[in-house]
Amino acid sequence: MDPEECLFCRIVRGDLPSHMVYEDEYTYAFLDINPVSRGHTLVIPKNHAETLDEMTEEDAAAVFRTVRRLTETVENSLQPDGINLLQNNGKAAGQEVKHVHVHIIPRYGQDGFEFTFNPGTLSDDEAAELRNTLQ
Repeated sequence: MDPEECLFCRIVRGDLPSHMVYEDEYTYAFLDINPVSRGHTLVIPKNHAETLDEMTEEDAAAVFRTVRRLTETVENSLQPDGINLLQNNGKAAGQEVKHVHVHIIPRYGQDGFEFTFNPGTLSDDEAAELRNTLQ
């Protein structure tokens, strides 16, 4: 995707409005305009990358430093019952905006947000094959 057309790049450049909550040399964080809960925040790298594997290590480290910092801020200021961190990487994972972003989603009791897994099983043979593939 052309960074000139990217929604989040346009926000970083100031071409589109946002409710910015944090900014540094590498990252930009703003409130989600369609929040799951009060305080739902997005953290993005300023440099365009569609997926995590396209990011530089420096940008990835900066994004997760900002995520850690803002998670602490959300916990201390909004005092949620918990926090979900969500990063959708690719269309099949639910990524809608083609610019890396991490959701910080404060959770409040019965807030209606459900995140469920349908766990499978892992055989020893499959685990050995995956370990070899991933190392």
